[in-house]
Amino acid sequence: MSERVSASNAALIARHRAERVDPQWAAATEARLQEVAKMSGFDEQVTPASLDIDCKATTCKVDAGLASRSLGEDWAMLYMSSVGSNMKRAYTSIVTEPDGTSHVVIYAIAR
Repeated sequence: MSERVSASNAALIARHRAERVDPQWAAATEARLQEVAKMSGFDEQVTPASLDIDCKATTCKVDAGLASRSLGEDWAMLYMSSVGSNMKRAYTSIVTEPDGTSHVVIYAIAR
């Protein structure tokens, strides 16, 4: 099962990287996903220091930089519960940097 999940996640990442941009859909979806991150459920401690959202034709990549892994985990849980209905399938990972900061990286099928 784990190998199947890993293969599925790798395919989603590859799909996003290879996909062309649908300018109208991508811009509207990026704006909607940005708005979710600004919702009141996210307090200042759990607000990302950086947030990059890249949507293409059917997929999006969200990269949020947070001060620590635990804040990254909290943010990922809040964010995914807020956008879940906008994403048909998503792969979330948290990368901890050598300085202790973290990046939440989400690849999702959003259309």
